[in-house]
Amino acid sequence: MRDDDDGAKTTKPTRICGYRPDIDGLRAIAVVLVALYHAKFPVWGGFVGVDVFYVISGYLITSIIHPEISAGTFKFRSFYERRIKRLLPAYLFLLFWLFLYCSHFLFADELISFAKSAIYSLIGLSNVYFLFGTGYFGSAGYEPLLHTWSISVEEQFYVFWPIILIVLFKLRRRVSPTWIIAGIFLLSLGLSEVFSHHHRNAAYLLLPFRFFELLIGSYLSIASDKIARYIRYPTLYSVVGLGLIIASAFMLNEGSGFPGIDALPVCLGAALIIACAMGPQPGIVNRWLSLAPVTYVGKISYSLYLWHWPVLILAEYRGIALTPLNSTLLLAGAFAASCVSYHWVEKPFRAIKSGQFQKVFLSLYLVPSAAIVVVALLMVRFDGFRSEADMAVAELQEQNTSHVMRSNCMEAAKIGNIEECHLGANKKSIDGVLIGDSFANAYAPFINALAADAGLMIHDTTMSSMPSIPGVFVMDIQSQLSPEAEAAILKYSTDRFEFAKKQRIAILSNFWNAYDHQNPRYSIHNTQLEDLTEKMDQYYFNAVGELLAAGVKVVIVAQPFAEVGRVKVNELRLMKLHHLDLQAIRFKPAETHSQRIEYKIKAKYPAVVLIDPNDELCAPECSPMVSGNIIFTTDGTHLNSIAAAALGGQYIKDLGNPLKNL
Repeated sequence: MRDDDDGAKTTKPTRICGYRPDIDGLRAIAVVLVALYHAKFPVWGGFVGVDVFYVISGYLITSIIHPEISAGTFKFRSFYERRIKRLLPAYLFLLFWLFLYCSHFLFADELISFAKSAIYSLIGLSNVYFLFGTGYFGSAGYEPLLHTWSISVEEQFYVFWPIILIVLFKLRRRVSPTWIIAGIFLLSLGLSEVFSHHHRNAAYLLLPFRFFELLIGSYLSIASDKIARYIRYPTLYSVVGLGLIIASAFMLNEGSGFPGIDALPVCLGAALIIACAMGPQPGIVNRWLSLAPVTYVGKISYSLYLWHWPVLILAEYRGIALTPLNSTLLLAGAFAASCVSYHWVEKPFRAIKSGQFQKVFLSLYLVPSAAIVVVALLMVRFDGFRSEADMAVAELQEQNTSHVMRSNCMEAAKIGNIEECHLGANKKSIDGVLIGDSFANAYAPFINALAADAGLMIHDTTMSSMPSIPGVFVMDIQSQLSPEAEAAILKYSTDRFEFAKKQRIAILSNFWNAYDHQNPRYSIHNTQLEDLTEKMDQYYFNAVGELLAAGVKVVIVAQPFAEVGRVKVNELRLMKLHHLDLQAIRFKPAETHSQRIEYKIKAKYPAVVLIDPNDELCAPECSPMVSGNIIFTTDGTHLNSIAAAALGGQYIKDLGNPLKNL
């Protein structure tokens, strides 16, 4: 991705002096893993390519500055001059084209966010910007410069590591640098492990939690003479190293507690490969990685890393799905742009004569960065140059809202606040309760229409990711809950179910597909802390049986249509700018009746009243997802309040009202 100014050169006084083609080859592996992961190929842990880059960078940067510090010749001006020549030209080249493209194609709010991220990236803080924005794995993480978070981490490392090395050198007679480095390593690793489970985005994006990865490469350089003596079987060690990298890329996924301890195998794998060229003979993997086609990919890896993500993301913005064929073509385009960037931008600027820090700083950083910041600030100041298309999108998005009870009731986690959280008729006492997750809440206007028509008053006790099962909730991998918060949520789940057992009617609704045990995005928790992922169906059956045994009349509102992809700003952009007819984007029916959990429950418990909104949405054919200025779904699965209310009235008209029979 980015390391020393001449590629994989070192200045260590060992046999590794000079160019290390195998390190360029290792860079190639790293950038290919990241690109395949971002292009949605089945390399589920391809994000570990960044960790390989960190080990390489720690090794090469330390190999440059450690001998200079030891010899007393290190100068910050020279170091940062090399960094500027290495990193800035290619990045400024990318920014130039992105500003041209994004200012024409992105909508105002997106353009403002892009402009802000560009400013933060130029001062080495894009990781901080995105920490408080989307997060790396977040569903909203579709920013053209999101990938620059990792570059900011390295730039921050370039600030602190030379200072640390200088201090270590001055203290070397009083305390062993190895012990201090080991202490920093363990502290960073420990914090990374803890935060990866409780503050995942911070652990992923911030330097303190990544420092141990860079230190692995750094110590490899500092102790290279000692390490070389232990490389007796370079071929074996290099194969093991490659195996650790590949295994991490395919065994890890978005649900892994990463980085933390899970990052150690891939980092140690990269370190093994680097170390295997320190002995008398390089390992077989080092020889493979030194082949010309592989090293070429490594040489352009920084430019390829810069270009691949914007190409993929902006293609998705234009409605191009990342199918294997499309992704291959897009990556080929990114590769071509990277070749241009490497040969016409990177290499010429790296060749600028050294010893001109002031000139380099002004011409390659301060002046162009200032110009970009001015343009970015103008974009922010003038509200992203909002156009008629932006206004039209805003009009559509205003209709794309959740029901008011989503915030007032679902997120309040209260039982008994009936006056505020009731559906249907306004009576002195409730007839029943609605329990389920956010999809039950999305159906609230639908149920409100049926309940009002039947003269029933229903208390809404829904809560996000909490299915109609006592003592169970489903936690997104990015949730950062304390043990106390988990205990409170689990208690609410149990209390809610016990409350439902005392009512005349219990209406249940859940988006069951989200709880499939093959979905890596979620983990299931209950009061016994056992893994429920493969037991959820049986627990749902048991819950219904328990309610029926208590004399409760059970109504199940079937899960909504199958997800067809979010009707969001991408589709709206295409509609407004390219006259795409969103009427063509239609609801899709869920699985066949025999495959769906609600119909299995109905078959076992005939007393259950089953209401399937799909009978209205997809009869005789599935309805379009947009009608006039109304988008029917907030995110591809949740109905919005206007659509749900309209669906309720139409359901009663066409199919009758099942609640009238209760």
